Amino acid sequence: MVLTFATLYRLVNSRLGHLCRSMQQNEELASSIGVNIAHIRIIIFAISSFFGGIGGAMFGSIAQSVYPSSFQVADSVNFMLNCFLGGLGYVFGPMLGTLVLYFGWDLLFEFGKFQLLIYSSLLIVLILVLPNGLLSLRLPGTGGNGR
Repeated sequence: MVLTFATLYRLVNSRLGHLCRSMQQNEELASSIGVNIAHIRIIIFAISSFFGGIGGAMFGSIAQSVYPSSFQVADSVNFMLNCFLGGLGYVFGPMLGTLVLYFGWDLLFEFGKFQLLIYSSLLIVLILVLPNGLLSLRLPGTGGNGR
C-alpha cells in the first residue's frame, strides 16, 4: 500500500499528472497547446487498469475465491463515498474517506435502529458543506494545494 501510495503521489505530481489536470479543466485548451489527448487517455487507462488489476489480485488472494455475488451495489456506493468524502483531487483522499466511514459507522453503533439515519444525514451534510472532501479543509498557516 505504501509503494502504491508513493507511486500515485509521484504520478500526480509529474508532468503526466499536470497534463491530466489541464485536460480536466479545459480539454479544448489543452489540445490547442499541443497535448495529445488520445495518447494521454490511453496511458492513464493503462495505468488505471494496472492498479485495478493489482487490487483485484489482492482481493482474490485474500478472499480465496471470486464470485459475482462477492460484489454488490452497496460496495460500489461505499467505494464512491470513500473517494468523495476524503477528496477526489487528493491521493490520500480515498484512504482518509475509508478510515472516517469505517470508524464512523462503528461509532454510531450505539444508536441502534437510528444508526443508518444518523450516518446518512452526516454524510449528506458533509458532502454539502465540503464538496471537495475532508482534505479540502486547511489548517491555519498551511499552504500549498495538498496534491
